[in-house]
Amino acid sequence: MTIAKLSASLKCSRADFEEAFEQARRDAGSDVDSFKMHAMGVSDNTKAFTLALAAAEQDGWLPILEDRLLLLGYLMGPSTNLQGVTDAGEEFQDPLLLKSRLSRLISQVCLIKVANRSSLGSGFLVGPNAVLTSWHVIQSLLDEQGKPKSGSHKQISVRFDHVSNARNEYDYPVSAGNWLTHQSPCHPSELASSDWVTTNDFSNELLKDHLDYAIISLAACPGNERGFVDLSSVVEPEEGATGHILQHPEAFEQKIADGQFGKYRPGTQQQRLLYSMETRKGSSGGMIVDQQYNFVGLHQGEIPDHVNEHKINTGISGKVIFDKVGAEHLPDPSTVLQFRRVNNDGPIIGRDGLQEWIHRSLAGHSRIAHVFAANNNKGASFSSDILKACIPEAENRITVVSAGSLSISARQTAAVLLRAMGITEHSDLPDPIAAETTDAAWIKAQLLPVFRERVNKHSLLRVQWLVIDNIDKESLPDTGVRLFLSELYSDIVNFPNLRIILIGLSSSPPGANISLVHGDEIGLPDNTEIDRYLRMSYTRNKIDFDYQGGEVDRMSTLVVNSGSSEIASLDNYVKTKVDPIIHTTAFSD
Repeated sequence: MTIAKLSASLKCSRADFEEAFEQARRDAGSDVDSFKMHAMGVSDNTKAFTLALAAAEQDGWLPILEDRLLLLGYLMGPSTNLQGVTDAGEEFQDPLLLKSRLSRLISQVCLIKVANRSSLGSGFLVGPNAVLTSWHVIQSLLDEQGKPKSGSHKQISVRFDHVSNARNEYDYPVSAGNWLTHQSPCHPSELASSDWVTTNDFSNELLKDHLDYAIISLAACPGNERGFVDLSSVVEPEEGATGHILQHPEAFEQKIADGQFGKYRPGTQQQRLLYSMETRKGSSGGMIVDQQYNFVGLHQGEIPDHVNEHKINTGISGKVIFDKVGAEHLPDPSTVLQFRRVNNDGPIIGRDGLQEWIHRSLAGHSRIAHVFAANNNKGASFSSDILKACIPEAENRITVVSAGSLSISARQTAAVLLRAMGITEHSDLPDPIAAETTDAAWIKAQLLPVFRERVNKHSLLRVQWLVIDNIDKESLPDTGVRLFLSELYSDIVNFPNLRIILIGLSSSPPGANISLVHGDEIGLPDNTEIDRYLRMSYTRNKIDFDYQGGEVDRMSTLVVNSGSSEIASLDNYVKTKVDPIIHTTAFSD
């Protein structure tokens, strides 16, 4: 736009323009004459504006002045209005589409509290368990090298669904290890304010690459149920266009503020946004979106200078964050709860306890699980299927044997197990005939050490999962097999890469250290577990839904009432009736 057109587009008083001009001149560090000097003796406002704008252009800081005039609402004219009329059709939006998008985004935004409200902020999911927020929100938990302090994971609270009339709010802990996966500190001058990050210094290059963002890792995967913002989907806002910020001002229930985008902040190479949306303390880390709720950036703070009571806010461009950290933020596998079997072959409803045990046992915190069904019902999905869905095949070997296939003899039982686990040295085991002692003593002193040596030798590079099935249907005889298994359970700590799942055993395994044993009683899935399955199905199939609405509850009630009291039948009902409905919905959008 030429200086003449820019001057003609101004809709403000002479005094308003003078105040904007002088502030822009100070920001630019310019020593050109003041507005009064340029306008001296000029009675026509437009001509006076033209002279001042030309001086700013010649001195190189006209963009700074334009930004301020735009954000103050002074730049409005025939060309802008004409564009609004010409492109009026593009301003119309599908309200149902926008509602579904907004519902999804609301569920992805969270409230972040640090050390009992010493710091407040907002954030949002950018991966299954990855939350993007402002770096200054979590800065107090970092040491001088920028690494999380010891025990700092206990000082962060991340809460989702802190919204009006929410039926439930959900808190998630951050990962106990290095919970900070990406970071870019703000500029030191921006930490001066105790209320929010602020600076009115617009000097060239001062703020460049001080991007004030952090990505933190949660110890669970809410994004599997809620979805998350794909950073690669970022759009660049148009100057003067409407935008929104989803945020938790003052830790209140989630709010949305509207306003207009300005130009990029000078001197930051389009890394920082300017806009007029309302924010407060606690808004830092809020999600900035455009009028169609497309991801734009991360809210950072307020620029302290108010001109004619107008506030100017600033944020970090989502594009530069994407350029720095990429789009994919995959979770630690130990935080993921599966809801589908391997090869998508049927649902996993409930059974969170067994999945959590599998992850704990990989770290060696538990070694044996016994799984049994309440009220004679079968599980919603078989435990071995859950195991296959939870662990990577390359690093694990799963062996399933039926209790009925085990011999009454301890020596033959050991051979059967070795052979089933793919261990070729399953013959030439110690012979009890040559032993001059009791069976129990021989098993402990001779048979078990050989069995242990062979299992450990073949389990150096992957974990052996031994699943003994049908214990309730094919009970083990009170012979050497029971003695051998009892000694095996007792000695499990000396098998670094062996884990055992006993299906159908209702009591703790005999001889086992109970601190290393997990009991998993299978009951009828409740509505909460079915809700979770449905939410993950909707999200996996990219179907927008209201996380706090009643849609999922109504569907889960239908599943419960239309299924069966037998869990196996309920499993089949979901697979044959519910899944096709979800699949059809996904392809009809």
